[in-house]
Amino acid sequence: MREREPGNQYKVLFKAAAERLRDAKLMRTFLDRIVKWMECRALMGPICVNVEERIRAAGDKPWVDEGGISGVILLSTSHVALHTWPLGEKAVLDAYSCRPYDFDILRDALRLHYDPHTMTIYDLSNALEWDACNTGVTNEALDGEGT
Repeated sequence: MREREPGNQYKVLFKAAAERLRDAKLMRTFLDRIVKWMECRALMGPICVNVEERIRAAGDKPWVDEGGISGVILLSTSHVALHTWPLGEKAVLDAYSCRPYDFDILRDALRLHYDPHTMTIYDLSNALEWDACNTGVTNEALDGEGT
């Protein structure tokens, strides 16, 4: 029998209006709210960065695909990260927590805050099986650990 750790990880790809995807305040509100809805505890953040502004402030010129907002909130049980690309009206949400939660929370929160045109939710929770470590492409023992 496989050892299954508790928790869930979902990756959500969605498309939404560029104005919403450029809004750091909206992202901050979204990240704060989603953590409460997941019944998790935030340790740090949310940290939301306007990528293009940060690159220009560092004296560099952004590449074409370096627009949007990147945000993360660190949880006592893992993380929630959101990256937006307003130019293509695209975004990716990654939400992992050792504390189980329902993916409906993600869907409902995205609908409320971003009103997406399309949304696809991928359940990566099965990748959290420790026995799966023995079936990967590489399975190297590090410092004498592993098989």
